[in-house]
Amino acid sequence: MESSSRLTRILLASGSPRRVEIMQGILNPVDSVRPTNVEGPVHPNESPADYVARMALEKSEAAPREDGGAVVLSADTMVVLDGRVLGKPEDADETEAMLADLRGRVHQVLTGVSVRNGSAATPVTEVTRTDVLMRDYSRTEIRAYAQAGSGLDKAGGYGIQDREFRPVGRIEGCYLNVVGLPLCTVVRLLSKVGANVQLQPRASVPYVEYCRGCDLRWSTEEQR
Repeated sequence: MESSSRLTRILLASGSPRRVEIMQGILNPVDSVRPTNVEGPVHPNESPADYVARMALEKSEAAPREDGGAVVLSADTMVVLDGRVLGKPEDADETEAMLADLRGRVHQVLTGVSVRNGSAATPVTEVTRTDVLMRDYSRTEIRAYAQAGSGLDKAGGYGIQDREFRPVGRIEGCYLNVVGLPLCTVVRLLSKVGANVQLQPRASVPYVEYCRGCDLRWSTEEQR
């Protein structure tokens, strides 16, 4: 296994605790910084995929330029139901309304990921999509979840990782994308810009038990 001192330092331009947690799945040193608020409305005729790609890129550009040689990583996630974008609910009532709309139906989770190696470099950006089927949870479950405030900081008003509520019945695609950051996409883009990146042993990667069919290459410890 390579020395961690040779691994590229990563500046995560996000204040999301879930993205910070997911990035614990790599051996590289990761520093998190909340970027300047660049959230804005969807442009006319802009698709949800184009929007998350643009937001991820703008977050990358808003990150500190004096980053000591670190590679800058940024992301933006949205939930899309029948072409309608569901952002983060403002209160419990809005959480309930979103969860009621999503119940028993398939929606898409889109995450734009942008990586920049050096202040003058051109970022590389990619969008990852996961199709999500919500289970047929009850009104009582919705109310309890919403009143607890559990969905207030999550796009669509829910977290797939919330084990007590268990809102999701089935997914097609990357599980970590629904949590908030597709690690497979992150590793691929980091490698694309020349970063030296290495995963933790599989057992140390957050939510790894749900990462099926991913193209991640785990640490050399498990490849022997």
